[in-house]
Amino acid sequence: MNPAMSSRDRRIDELEQLLRDERARRAAAERRASDQADKAVTWRERAEERADRIERLLAERRPRRRRRSRGGTPIPVATSRRATSGEAVPTRTSFSLPSISVATATRTPGIEATLDALAPTPLGEDRNTLASADLVVVEPAALATLPTDLVTALREWAALPARQPLVVWYGDGPDTADSDLLASADLVLTIDPGGAAPDGDHTPSFLAASFDRARHNPIGRRFDAGGEREEVARDGVRLLNGSAGPIAVIEAEACLDTPPPWLVTMAASGIPVCPGALDAAPDALARAGTAARRWAYREHAPEVRARHLLDLAGVAAPDPRPAVAAVLITMRPHRLEQALIGVLGQTYRPVEVVIGLHGADNGAATEAARVIDRLAVESIPVTLLRFSEERSLGECLNNAIATTGAEIIAKIDDDDVYGAAHLEDGVHALGYSGAGVVGKGAQFTYVESEDVTVLRRAREEESFLGGSVTGASMLIRRAIWEQVRFPHRPRQVDTLFGRGVRRAGERIYANSRWEFCYVRLAGGHTWSTGPESFLSGADVQWSGLVPSRVAVPDLRPPGDGR
Repeated sequence: MNPAMSSRDRRIDELEQLLRDERARRAAAERRASDQADKAVTWRERAEERADRIERLLAERRPRRRRRSRGGTPIPVATSRRATSGEAVPTRTSFSLPSISVATATRTPGIEATLDALAPTPLGEDRNTLASADLVVVEPAALATLPTDLVTALREWAALPARQPLVVWYGDGPDTADSDLLASADLVLTIDPGGAAPDGDHTPSFLAASFDRARHNPIGRRFDAGGEREEVARDGVRLLNGSAGPIAVIEAEACLDTPPPWLVTMAASGIPVCPGALDAAPDALARAGTAARRWAYREHAPEVRARHLLDLAGVAAPDPRPAVAAVLITMRPHRLEQALIGVLGQTYRPVEVVIGLHGADNGAATEAARVIDRLAVESIPVTLLRFSEERSLGECLNNAIATTGAEIIAKIDDDDVYGAAHLEDGVHALGYSGAGVVGKGAQFTYVESEDVTVLRRAREEESFLGGSVTGASMLIRRAIWEQVRFPHRPRQVDTLFGRGVRRAGERIYANSRWEFCYVRLAGGHTWSTGPESFLSGADVQWSGLVPSRVAVPDLRPPGDGR
């Protein structure tokens, strides 16, 4: 081969790659600009509506609306103030559906938590609400709080032949049937699995209520089954209490299909829910708590319940879950297949993948493309980029992230072990913590030179951190990355990025230790430190690398064959 021709061909390849990169960046920027413009219009309208609402409330000198529990104890509506060190005050906890207009009259916290994902407008705040809503949801017990003329207008509207869907939803309070509304309803629901409409003429469909992420989450929870125990029977299950509060819900298999509201809120708080007896094995409570929390957030989170409500009512709506882009920068193309299999096996959808080959030659890039074509059979978008060896790791990361418009960025490595629920648990943690970055503090680490797996930083889980999480486990809100980019350095980019996040006033949260294992190979790392750094102060868990031991099986209702 002519050396001059070879050099020219390489230069042509480089220029073509630069052109493709530039086109990809431009397309991504145009998508983001379009998305932001659409969101800006929606949020501006909502802000104006809420500003008018606040002005009316102030003018009328009404007290601030408060939610009440079943026992009548006041529960203030959660605010979005920033927490100081040591506090757990989540912010940005909802993934909402702002494109749906919903008018409501409700009073039960579980129902209101579901509807909060739809950013509802309460009846009575605007006399034109009924005419502009896509859906109207009424809890009969809440009608007593409305002016008589508005209730009359609601009945007249419900009798119209061509109106929006009306849902009558019975909560957990003493409901008084409204025969006119009940007869006009398109859908009748109850949050009580064995419930029936008070007049007995209608059999409501069961729709489990949701929960408030700001109140029901595992933040700061520690598992301790020692000391005095007391078993209490409740709704066909056994509640195991200790001196510091609930320890676990046991013998719960029969009610997982149609759980009572209190069980859902306990599971969302990370309290173990066991289909049978309590497992006495080490770490059993922590595993069961993670499984229960995942089940609650997967099946009963506000946006999930809201989407189910809209489906039952026949109202079309987009998928409320945020898109996640898994970003991998690798100098080891031979490990790409293993890494891609790990991403494709994730339980969370939707997902896209951005792979950056750092310093790979033409042959390696071609082989990587073949691997992607062979494995990406589930229609998950995969973008393959090439970066010259001279570019820093931080620069490669920023350029790769810029090609995607996903709301959440998941940073992954090619040699670590990711459980199937790694992304799902991380997205849930972003929701209930309100943090800008989520990842692993407590971390399983396989040390290849010693052939052991250890647990490091054991207490740093389900808590906010003053330091950084493990870089390969990070899930980052895109809005944070827009403010704080990865530094253009060859190493320590994760630590420096974490410092930038904290300087920007954002918080970093460590979720549970499960579903991830950092693999420290005997060589080939940019961070050159000996195995003693990983073994010192760590607890040896087991010999070898056993991925199944860092995974948490799902909590499944009976008859679920998944």
